[in-house]
Amino acid sequence: MMINRLAPRPQRLGELIDLVNCLPLPNTGEFHLLNPVRIEADLAGDFDASRAVKLVARRLRRLDLPRALGDLLRPRKTDVWAKDIEAWRRWQGLYAARASLYAIPEVVREHQAGSKVRGWAVNLPSLGLDSGFRFFYVDADGFLGEDKDLFSRIVATEDIKADRIKVCPECNRVFWAGRIKMVACPPPRTCANNRRVKRSRIERALREAHRELEAKKRSRITKRAKTVPKR
Repeated sequence: MMINRLAPRPQRLGELIDLVNCLPLPNTGEFHLLNPVRIEADLAGDFDASRAVKLVARRLRRLDLPRALGDLLRPRKTDVWAKDIEAWRRWQGLYAARASLYAIPEVVREHQAGSKVRGWAVNLPSLGLDSGFRFFYVDADGFLGEDKDLFSRIVATEDIKADRIKVCPECNRVFWAGRIKMVACPPPRTCANNRRVKRSRIERALREAHRELEAKKRSRITKRAKTVPKR
């Protein structure tokens, strides 16, 4: 028997979920991701990191996050050219993290259904992103290291149950299911309540339809009884 225990949301994962839910979607006119080659060739291109940060910041105003998210969005470089390239890479990492979060619920469903699937591949080119870049660095002691993306760093530092990451059927946002049976965003969002209201309306409509059907049956039986001659 599965116990529906409340699992606290991991801090860094929770912040990432809140952040990706505020990201503007590619190819919607809100925000346009450029290929780094185009950025290098034309620094006055469509990529505007400051505009993107402001757009996300407006969506984050009502969120009470324990840590500032500026370091995830704003590049550290001071050189204009390097700043544009690093900003593009950071946004690329955020969209890759978003794609992974949306892929997890499907992998969990297939696994629970008996599938041997254990992982997923994020198709970055379909998101308007480039998957051909891997970044390496030399640390303070002279050793080589790989610059992992944001999602990889969070997974490496927190214990995360995959079946707690779900996509809300009402608003299509990623959320952390504190209780395993949750299927929609918890409060303060109203998705769970909206889902209950819809379900109650459907159930009420079905009950009314059933009552009307039963009333028609009784009416036909009564009419038939009146038309049958008595012997």
